[in-house]
Amino acid sequence: MSGNRVSSAGQPSGAVDPPDTLVATAAQVILKFGRDGGRGLLEEHTSDPSGHCRACYSSAGMSPVWPCTLWTITRHAQALHRARGGAS
Repeated sequence: MSGNRVSSAGQPSGAVDPPDTLVATAAQVILKFGRDGGRGLLEEHTSDPSGHCRACYSSAGMSPVWPCTLWTITRHAQALHRARGGAS
């Protein structure tokens, strides 16, 4: 996803592009059905020493570069929650 920049501390830095429809829809699902507000996903989907997601992998054995799509969706869901007056 273009526009996502992540600092070495694992936090987005700078502006993040508005999410596409799929990301926004998935974020709504996490908000509605996620029991822990996505914290578990964020804890699992972290960067390994090579800059790839520890939790994602493909059938070819490759991991996507971090931040992965699930991490990005979850962060967006949390931002939506906060924007609606939810706790951090």
